[in-house]
Amino acid sequence: MTTQAAAEGVYGLRVDFGPDCPLAHFLVLDADDGPLQGLYEACRTISAEAVAVQGIGATMRAGDLISFGEGFHVVSGTDLSVELDATLTGGPTYVEDRGPIEESVYSARFSARLDSLVLGGGETVGVLIAYSALWEEIFRLVIQPAGGSGFELTLEARQDGGGMVQTPPGQEISVPAGWNLVEVEWLAGAGDGAFQVAINGGTLAGLTALDNAAWAIEAIRWGAVDGALFTATGSIELDTFSSNR
Repeated sequence: MTTQAAAEGVYGLRVDFGPDCPLAHFLVLDADDGPLQGLYEACRTISAEAVAVQGIGATMRAGDLISFGEGFHVVSGTDLSVELDATLTGGPTYVEDRGPIEESVYSARFSARLDSLVLGGGETVGVLIAYSALWEEIFRLVIQPAGGSGFELTLEARQDGGGMVQTPPGQEISVPAGWNLVEVEWLAGAGDGAFQVAINGGTLAGLTALDNAAWAIEAIRWGAVDGALFTATGSIELDTFSSNR
């Protein structure tokens, strides 16, 4: 994952997804691959079972996880080196605003274009996330693939009990092709709190009647803040971010 800052508007951010790592995402080693010798690399995970490391020894390098299952062993006198390297998978990429101070009302607007983004089934990108003073997530605005083609937004908001509520299935907010104006409004309240979004000046829609009076916003992150990303390619283009409290 790489980023480029644009000199447009208030903020400009482009997040590129793609083959920064030229390796396989997942590598599974078993008896058919043994004995293990030399270098083994994967962008995300390596798992090994029912196989031995011997001879000149082996080095395993992955971005997220290296796991060993039943039957995996290192022959006496042989070396095994294991390395986790986060640069293989990329990482969160965002602009952070710590300007909010105990905000019970928050609104923001920004432009977004997702035309070149390609997400696989089940993949998501958290594009705007609000945090408390203890870095607990207060709300999340998430991009996901639509059922047919294109993209849609889902919303998640924290209640006073600590749990998160989210957009019910079938009520996701469609994102048209091209540049779109995204407007976000969040309000703390005792049964009348809300987290809503409008696209291109349309009607606000989302989560209402929230019991979230105990929460106050202290920080905002905007960009590719987090997500479930394994095969994503293309770019998210974001611009002209502004906020009001």
